[in-house]
Amino acid sequence: MNQTKEEKNVHFNTDKNLFVGVLTVSDRCSKGVQEDKSGPKVAEVISCLKGYNVIITTFIVPDEVEEIKTVLKHWTDDVKLNLILTTGGTGFSCRDLTPEATKQVLEREAPGLQIGMFVAGLKSTPFSMLSRAVCGVRKSTLILNLPGSVKGAKESLEAVLAVLPHALSLLEDNGGTVPHYQTKPKENVVQCGCYQQEDDTNITKNPDSSDNDGKVARRLRESSYPMMPMKEAVSLVLHHSSASSSVSEIKLFSDSLGYVLAEDIISKENIPPFRASIMDGYALIASNTPGEFDVVGRSVCGDGDYAQQLQHRMAVRINTGAPVPDTADAVVPVENTKLLQEADEGETEVKIEVLKKFTATQNIRPIGCDVHEGERLLVAGNLLSAPDIGVMASVGHTQVKVVRRPLVAVFSTGDELIDPTSDARTGAIRDSNRITLILTFKKHGFQVHDLGIVPDIRDKLYDTFLSACEKADVIVTSGGVSMGEKDYMKSLLVRLGAKIHFGRVFMKPGKPTTFATLEKEGGHRKLFFALPGNPVSSIVTCNLFVLPALRKMSGYKQASATIIKAKLGFDVNLDPRPEYQRVRLDWSSSNENNESYLPVVMSTGVQMSSRLQSMITANALIVLPPRTQSISRLHRGDVVDAMLIEQP
Repeated sequence: MNQTKEEKNVHFNTDKNLFVGVLTVSDRCSKGVQEDKSGPKVAEVISCLKGYNVIITTFIVPDEVEEIKTVLKHWTDDVKLNLILTTGGTGFSCRDLTPEATKQVLEREAPGLQIGMFVAGLKSTPFSMLSRAVCGVRKSTLILNLPGSVKGAKESLEAVLAVLPHALSLLEDNGGTVPHYQTKPKENVVQCGCYQQEDDTNITKNPDSSDNDGKVARRLRESSYPMMPMKEAVSLVLHHSSASSSVSEIKLFSDSLGYVLAEDIISKENIPPFRASIMDGYALIASNTPGEFDVVGRSVCGDGDYAQQLQHRMAVRINTGAPVPDTADAVVPVENTKLLQEADEGETEVKIEVLKKFTATQNIRPIGCDVHEGERLLVAGNLLSAPDIGVMASVGHTQVKVVRRPLVAVFSTGDELIDPTSDARTGAIRDSNRITLILTFKKHGFQVHDLGIVPDIRDKLYDTFLSACEKADVIVTSGGVSMGEKDYMKSLLVRLGAKIHFGRVFMKPGKPTTFATLEKEGGHRKLFFALPGNPVSSIVTCNLFVLPALRKMSGYKQASATIIKAKLGFDVNLDPRPEYQRVRLDWSSSNENNESYLPVVMSTGVQMSSRLQSMITANALIVLPPRTQSISRLHRGDVVDAMLIEQP
């Protein structure tokens, strides 16, 4: 996408991401005895802030100073949200402690915002004078206390809504080169009204660009993308990966395994289509049993119906699944008979004796007892399994409409990369990411376009992105997303016209993972996953983000991987970020002196993000929580979440 100088200078009047935390402070809401109504209302109001793609994180805490402080510090220092809005705990009650907790976190107060909310509140009710709300800044995050009532929270936030873009822009710029007020405001966008016409001789860097026109000395020293919490990152990906049930294709039933049905399957026939024997034995008239019977014929599978009319004390030898003669009403198992007379040296049975009494319909499957004509066998949305396809085969449904799976394009980036078949050379690394990703997608049934290795040349990377958009629905890359001088992927996505939803994730490994979307003509959406270049980071983030997106686009009802509980088989130190360690779940030893019957987590060795060997025997990723002041280490026997990535 071509950009003018003016557009590059815009900070807040383009639809850029705004990361907001809404913290409800309430003893009752935190215990679940009262519904939180203020938090959702605050989220509703702030989500309407024009010029921003507002991404909201919500949380509820009791009226406890330390718990309030813990969340505020985590959101400002670790997650690095742009704006935090608290609601509740600002009054005169002895449990109203939000202002006290907030003051202990703030580095600078913003009394003007407090006054603005106070004045607006007075216009509505004199009771606004009882609010002790504070506002201020910690690091680059703006924090506002709002009242706990729905009406008060809404009115207070709306009172300062118009100036928030200016405040947030100044915090983001942090006293940098050119503030946003030197950019001419666009029409129909909320503005702060401080635009000044000045000489634009010092161009502000687009916060979405990481290459600064190739001038390495002027590159950013800190990413402009806040760290997205893992839960919100996954939710964003799935939100933008919705399946289109209208995009379907016809598959031969034998090729439809693993696809999602786009239509109901209705049987056009009965199964069985005739009265069928359940046993190997003799078809006869039940009222004649027990006693002697003349064997007058046979009915075997595939020979058609036995047409002769059965008379008193006549029987027809019959096989399991064969048609029962019309005049017979029961089948006697061969085990309940005795041979009385044979012929042709044992080739023919002439007379038998039935040894016990049988009743009508015994051992006969009636017409349509398994499947009746017009019955709905499978419902649209089902993920087709081998038994599902067997059911379709049984009724002759050989052409099936399924949800089309997304097409995937994969390429690796880096001047240092060489193909695995190439001879080694100094400074070169064989590309293992591309083949690992491609085979992972193929294993899960997705068609992949291999676009090879692309050097760190902007135009070549840009052209490859364009080519990928023509070939695929989902574009997956590895490398070029961190802070290196040739890490161009984020800026190229912006140039392409894509919307970057997150550029960093609060996780280990995979922090620089980037997700973007591009809306094409006709409503076709392209998804971009720019994964880190480290081999383990690449495949871990593929499992956490890309595969769930592909499943969702394919119509899966459950897109995320299965998570189970497991017991640690070793001690492990926690990282400041949530960590996804590669492990093997062992069921063979889990029940020895283990009353919980949970699988035991076995390490796959050193967990460096460059060491792909840690994935060789891994069948799961354990989800380790971030380190806190109270918990810095988990011990053998502790129960953790484990996400299955392979068959146990």
